[in-house]
Amino acid sequence: MTFSELDSIDWDTFETTGNWIKLLNDLLGLTDIVEPAKQAQLADKLDEFADHSTSEDLATITKLDASARKAARALRDKDVTRRIQALSAASTDFQTAVKDFSVATTTLKKEATVLRLEKINAAATSLTSTISSLKNLALAIDSQDDKKLTDAINQTIKSAQSLREILEKTN
Repeated sequence: MTFSELDSIDWDTFETTGNWIKLLNDLLGLTDIVEPAKQAQLADKLDEFADHSTSEDLATITKLDASARKAARALRDKDVTRRIQALSAASTDFQTAVKDFSVATTTLKKEATVLRLEKINAAATSLTSTISSLKNLALAIDSQDDKKLTDAINQTIKSAQSLREILEKTN
């Protein structure tokens, strides 16, 4: 029997215990050569054998049925083992991806911290410049020199605008 003949099995054509023994022998012969992708189909046929087999020799048929069911379970176990191995490999790939993501996230967090510190530093520098400009403005007001007052006002406005821009960028 070949694997391609499995679908054409007519269960009603087997009448004697000898026919059932030969059929089971043929089916069991396929278990060693069946491709992993077709193991489930062969297991189904072995279960069908156990469902359909009949004979006046009840003890022999019972043993044949038990053998067919065990072979079907063994094929499914092989298939389950293969699937578990595939799932395990997929899990390993998943764990690797999670680890890579974790490393990337840590790197991004460090970069974000550096960027925040740079923005804070720029804001502090601009704030210091604005405070200095305000002090110069206060001194210029006291001196009553119009040129110094105008320059101080312009410098204070410029520093305040710079600080405002930096603060708006951080939001």
